[in-house]
Amino acid sequence: MDGIDCALCSFRQQSPSDPVHFELLNYGEIPLEQTIKKRVMNMILHNRTSPEEMAEVNVLRGEAFADAALRFATEKRVDMRAIDVIDPTNIGGIANVCFIPPDSEGGVDECYDFDTGPGNIYIDAAVRYYTNGVQEYDKDGVMEKRGTVDQEIIIEQGKQKGLSPDDVVATLTRITAQSTVDHYRRYAPRQDIDEIFMCGGGSYNPNIVDYIQKSYPNTKIMLLDEAGIPLGVKEAITFAWQGMEAVVGRSILVPARVETRDEYVLGKISPGNNFRDVMRRGTVFGGMRAHLSPVKEMVN
Repeated sequence: MDGIDCALCSFRQQSPSDPVHFELLNYGEIPLEQTIKKRVMNMILHNRTSPEEMAEVNVLRGEAFADAALRFATEKRVDMRAIDVIDPTNIGGIANVCFIPPDSEGGVDECYDFDTGPGNIYIDAAVRYYTNGVQEYDKDGVMEKRGTVDQEIIIEQGKQKGLSPDDVVATLTRITAQSTVDHYRRYAPRQDIDEIFMCGGGSYNPNIVDYIQKSYPNTKIMLLDEAGIPLGVKEAITFAWQGMEAVVGRSILVPARVETRDEYVLGKISPGNNFRDVMRRGTVFGGMRAHLSPVKEMVN
């Protein structure tokens, strides 16, 4: 929760049935203002809030997203008039996985995803606690490397036992990595996992990656950069794409293993100055069709 990821993307598609051609034009991160961050962290720490405070914080977050978009455009020398859709991303520290079977097992049509548990959220909280907020996260896994994992402990018991800050961070890091591996083993496809593409804050932590690699020695683990998507901007790109799909009135691909595979257009559109022109182009692109099939192929 240290910044707002920004990505300027271009999506081109000759017709609704063709592959989408994607290009990342620019990207960056705008720091999140400390007053908003402290309010959100205080709500999380004390697990107490009110409808009024939630509404106020949501407005502040919206204003922060708008300010970030303007600042990003200014820093990158982007004309705001050239931007059709702005879609805000989320702020989170939960680990999730998406399994894509080989084509012989259904391929992308049978993909499925789910949360595996904590990502960096507990590790970051411990680092902030023991450094009095000086550090936001365990950069390069330094604290974890210095510490000793206590396999039977949770953080409250760790404090009672007198574990050092490094030991607590090491234990939380192992819990995070082990939770991910446990979910792989429990819910992975029937066949072996050939490749794992890592992204998000945890992929910067060598201790998490090393544990997963040791658990899957025959699996090739790569950073998402190797697929042409910069590691720190994946979510911003994803939400930009979802924003575009909302404008053209098209559902994203519905994964398998969900309650219903009915297609729904996601998102909520807040009209801007060029709203009518953007919607007109989206309608023309769809050729007045009642239904547009989800995109299954994107070319980078």
